[in-house]
Amino acid sequence: MKARCSAIFLASAAMLTQGLGAASAPGMPSAEEDIRGPKALVEIPAPPPPANIALWIGVAIAVLVLAALLYGILRRRRAEVVTPEQRARRDLSQLMREGSGLSAEAFAAAASGILRRYIEARHGFAAPKRTSEEFLQEVLAAPTTVLASQVDALRGFLRACDMAKFAGSDLDTAQREDLIFKARAFFDLQPSTEEAAK
Repeated sequence: MKARCSAIFLASAAMLTQGLGAASAPGMPSAEEDIRGPKALVEIPAPPPPANIALWIGVAIAVLVLAALLYGILRRRRAEVVTPEQRARRDLSQLMREGSGLSAEAFAAAASGILRRYIEARHGFAAPKRTSEEFLQEVLAAPTTVLASQVDALRGFLRACDMAKFAGSDLDTAQREDLIFKARAFFDLQPSTEEAAK
C-alpha cells in the first residue's frame, strides 16, 4: 500500500507541474525572464595612503620630543636655586675680573651694592635703601640678629667703600682686591643657610 500511495503522489505531482507550466510561484520571473544581465561594478574605496600615517607618527614623535625638552628645562631651572651668598660671591668674582676698568667710585659702589643686596636677601634689612650709618644703627638696634656680632667687619667694609665713593680716594689694584677680600671675609663669618635655618 505504501508503494501505491507514493506512486499516486508522484503522478499527481508531475501532472501539477506540467499543467501549471511556467506559472510557478507568484512574483517569480518565468524561466525565459530569469536571465539577468551583469550588474555594475561596485567600487571599494582605497585605504588612505601611507604618507598620512607617517605624517601623524612624525607629528606625535615631535610633540613627545618637545614635551621632554620642556620638562627637562623646567626641571633644571627648579634645581638651580641660587642662595643669596652664592649670588653675592659670584657677583664679587665677576666684579674682580671685570672691575679694573671702573672708576674707584663705581667699583666701591658696586662692591657695596653686592654686600647690601646680600644682607637684604639673607637677613631682611633694607640695606640698599639706607646710608651706611643708618644701616649700622638698625643692625645694632636688633642685637638678636647674626649681623650684630659682625658689625665691626661690616663697618670696616662699608667705611672703605664710602671713602672711595664720597671722599674721592683712588683705589689701586691692591686696594680693590682688599675690598673684595673684606666682603668675602664677611661672607665667611656668616653661618651657612642650613645652620641659619636651625
